[in-house]
Amino acid sequence: MQSTQPTIWQEIDEVKQAVAEVLAHAKQLGASSAEASMSRTKGLSVETRHGEVETVEFNQDGGLGISLYFGQRKGSASTADLSPQALRRTVEAAADIARYTSEDPHTGIADASWLEMSPPDLDLYHPETIGTDEAIALCAGAEDAAFATDNRITNSEGASFSSHTGLKVYGNSHGQLVGHPSSRHSFSCVVIGEDGDDMQRDYSFTVARQYSKLLDPKQIGREAALETIARLNARQVPTQKVPVIFRADIASSLFGHLVS
Repeated sequence: MQSTQPTIWQEIDEVKQAVAEVLAHAKQLGASSAEASMSRTKGLSVETRHGEVETVEFNQDGGLGISLYFGQRKGSASTADLSPQALRRTVEAAADIARYTSEDPHTGIADASWLEMSPPDLDLYHPETIGTDEAIALCAGAEDAAFATDNRITNSEGASFSSHTGLKVYGNSHGQLVGHPSSRHSFSCVVIGEDGDDMQRDYSFTVARQYSKLLDPKQIGREAALETIARLNARQVPTQKVPVIFRADIASSLFGHLVS
């Protein structure tokens, strides 16, 4: 990790410079204010089914999004091409859009007093070098564990592993220019169960910033099997008023509905 830290922070400095140039170009075009964010990600994704490799992907992506304002008129544009020429064209596209939009009294970037100019390190970056063979073995192990859990598990929709690192930089015309690196490792397994005429599917997954904190693949396979078996031969209850206890994974999703 020590050998990669300077590299990621050097990348962040490079991206900060690019975002600063984007904001400067927006100002040259007459924008009264602007904000932009740029991201870069890279990593490995592997999917298997019945122990056979379905996909292996190495990806390296990036993108820029910018919103600029002419008074209370806003224009936004984005690009996946991070070359200097493409970034300038994206700023100009956002400016063209802003010139033709109607005024909105509630638009604009946040007040400078609300912004954190020196955000704390949230310890989100824990890179790990995972080989393709290791990732395939993890997926196969989960599927094997699922089939071994119960003979009613008759099929698999596969297991998948993902390990990605990246960075994000945000800047605006108030002078805020901040960035941070992050990592994300995840693993999942989906299986199908049958009992008579009833067929059900379910899954289990684990996700963490640190690879070492992922749950064991065999545990994920067993959990996927048990979740699937629990769905078989479900009974319908009559309409009634009763207390309801939500499972933890379901309860957390309720907040999304409330927020939206």
